[in-house]
Amino acid sequence: WQSCAEARLGEVEAALEVARAREDAAHLQSKANITLLAQASQAKEDLLAELEDVRREQESERDSARHLEEERSSAKQEASDRTREVDQLKTLLSNLDKTR
Repeated sequence: WQSCAEARLGEVEAALEVARAREDAAHLQSKANITLLAQASQAKEDLLAELEDVRREQESERDSARHLEEERSSAKQEASDRTREVDQLKTLLSNLDKTR
């Protein structure tokens, strides 16, 4: 009877050892999963920050392009105004020459 009990005790201890090993492995897997989740979360945050930087840069480029277009339009209008003034002065000079 004692040898049977000792054999059974050995089986129980072996099963307990396997259970502890599985628990340790599950704990390590859980820690690994937590680490992976933290890394994935950080990568997501980094990508979101990079995306925001790109969005701001594009917005800045659009603002610059809009400003340049406004300056070009203003310069074009100013050139048109100067051409009209020159034409008016030419007409005035021509009329003065005719009246002499």
